[in-house]
Amino acid sequence: MAGPSDRVGTTRNACWWRSPGTDLHPHFKHAGPRAMLGAGTFAGIVLQANRAFGPDHLTAGIIQKLKRNLPPDAKNGLKKLARHAPYWMTATIDAVTA
Repeated sequence: MAGPSDRVGTTRNACWWRSPGTDLHPHFKHAGPRAMLGAGTFAGIVLQANRAFGPDHLTAGIIQKLKRNLPPDAKNGLKKLARHAPYWMTATIDAVTA
């Protein structure tokens, strides 16, 4: 037994704790502006997906799928966010939005 409260789940920005006899309570961690880049937009979701894949796992196939399937407004949003994205992501963003 871990004690009066147990950690039951974690994500990148939050942990959920359960006290005996109570519901889950989120405990949010700080996320810097770069981690929240484009939050709430389709372009922001694409940036988070690219970050999750990482620079070594973004293949030409993934880039082609993004280029083919992203709507024009998401591509425009990516272009606007590109200057704030990590350096390793800029080549991918350029390829997707070309």
